Amino acid sequence: MKTCDNCQNILHDSANFCNMCGHSDFTPVPEEPEIPVEELLGEPAPAPEEAPAPKQPATDAYYADGGIPVPPVPQRRTISKGAILGICGAATALIAIVVLILVLTNPVRRFMSHVRAGDPAAASEIYSSAILGSESRVEKANAQLSAYVNDQLALYMDQEITYEDLTAKLRAIDAAGLANDSVYGALQQAAYICDCRETYDAAAAAYDGGDYGMAAALFAQVADADFEHGAEAAARLEDATSLYRAQVLEEVSGYIAGNAYTSAQALLSEAFGILPGDAALEEAYDACLQAEQDYTIQCLIEEARVYMDAGDYPGAIAFLDEQIAAHPEEASLQEEKAACMTRFEEYVINGSYQAAGGDFAGAAALTASGLEYFTSEKVSELDRIYVSHLPVALGDMAISQNETKGGALDSETNKTDQYLEDKVGGVYTHSFSVGCGSVTYNVNQSYQTLSGTVAFPKSLETDATRKSATLTIYGDGKELAVFRKVTAATAPEAFSLDISACAQITLSWEVEGSGVWKDWGDFATIFDGTLTPIPLALPESVG
Repeated sequence: MKTCDNCQNILHDSANFCNMCGHSDFTPVPEEPEIPVEELLGEPAPAPEEAPAPKQPATDAYYADGGIPVPPVPQRRTISKGAILGICGAATALIAIVVLILVLTNPVRRFMSHVRAGDPAAASEIYSSAILGSESRVEKANAQLSAYVNDQLALYMDQEITYEDLTAKLRAIDAAGLANDSVYGALQQAAYICDCRETYDAAAAAYDGGDYGMAAALFAQVADADFEHGAEAAARLEDATSLYRAQVLEEVSGYIAGNAYTSAQALLSEAFGILPGDAALEEAYDACLQAEQDYTIQCLIEEARVYMDAGDYPGAIAFLDEQIAAHPEEASLQEEKAACMTRFEEYVINGSYQAAGGDFAGAAALTASGLEYFTSEKVSELDRIYVSHLPVALGDMAISQNETKGGALDSETNKTDQYLEDKVGGVYTHSFSVGCGSVTYNVNQSYQTLSGTVAFPKSLETDATRKSATLTIYGDGKELAVFRKVTAATAPEAFSLDISACAQITLSWEVEGSGVWKDWGDFATIFDGTLTPIPLALPESVG
């Protein structure tokens, strides 16, 4: 037996650590001296008997040779075999009686006898009636009970008894009210060992079944634990971890190859619960995130190309701009937009060539749409050529000088497409007029003719204060045409003027009447005013 140096718990010689406090420093318990029977019985030892006096020789002894007495020759006695057996039997019986007396008369031994016999109720009765009143007996009883408990725990640890057997004995002792710290410590230690063994067995079963993740998690719980498989669990943990890592990485690789990134990330997150901070798994997770990002961007690029394949380059550019704003770090989106612009330019050039063969308006619209998104000298030149073949509505021309200020607010009084029907029922597509003043256009010798119809609008009326309006058209300051005193009674008058040599043309209105504002120059409205350009030579590809 030995005693824990920390808590003085009495332990079996085979114990490696204290089941009460966990310490491993012990002191041997000295052997208890044998207690005399008389002390156990509570009686004084009898005094030793005096040795009998030697007997005197008989007076009638034989003499020989001059009176020297000669002792008689004793006769030899023999002990029979039956006598020896009888003596041995008597000795054995005596020993049994002594032992019985010792047991029956020593309450601690009687107490422990019942404990060992599995009758803690009887032991409790002896403890209460014959031990509890004596401090020395209580100390001895507790010490022997602790030694017994530790012996039972050692038997369990050596797997000579089952966990159920051990706990049944210890709980019976507890139920009888005899439990001390050693009982509770042994129960706790046994539960710990049992849990370790069950965990180890479950880990081994998982490993054998190929569930290396579960095996690693379970082996980790008992690696280096204080039981017979603690060191082995640590070794097997390393093996299970290696196999589990390889298994996870292989599955993740398959998920990534199939673009199942959510499944890959879920598997890795689960693996981090078993192998937290594992460098290989963290690297795989980062690779998975990057692969997912690359796949997402590639899908966006493919979607933009659907727009391009359908000829909707403005739609493709708008889509790419939106994605670039959402993913500004993705250079591939920027590169795709640049490629889209290149394709758009080629599309505009080739498309305009085809349209210009019979649809200059369509060709010019195509080049104009491209120039809204990119800068291209080639497309700009084509646009200028196509536009030179298209008539321009007067209302669409840019006014270089506007002197139509007037009216109540002293504002510009020019009006575009306000009147589309004349006094006699003629219907037109465009119209242009001013209340008063003049407008000037830079035509830069680029137009052949200015044509249209001057007429009185349907919705207007003359009166005493608003009598008429006169329109004069100038080319570089030279009068080209005059439409005098146009009234509701004036018939519409068509005109076509050669302006090919003119750098500027000016339209000037004067009104007649007593109105305060004098802003009824639109009596002489120009309907469907059109400038016809001098066409430029078409590129060879158009033919």
